[in-house]
Amino acid sequence: MSTADRPPLGLRPRYVVVPERIQEISDAIQRYAFACLPIPSEWLEELGELSGWLDDHQRRDPIRRLEAIMIQPEDEVRGDY
Repeated sequence: MSTADRPPLGLRPRYVVVPERIQEISDAIQRYAFACLPIPSEWLEELGELSGWLDDHQRRDPIRRLEAIMIQPEDEVRGDY
């Protein structure tokens, strides 16, 4: 199959993006907490919404949960930062 025969790149699945966004928000909250700054309520709202979505979808689809874990970059799986 040549490059011309392939479809254009699409989107990453939500079940991959949501855990990353949850981590980004959690990291930002931690940075603000260490700096003794008020945490924006929008961050807390979004964190709650995304966490609820992830909980609902992980219970319903354990295969996607495993896929999300399996495609993480190697250093994140090992915990090297």
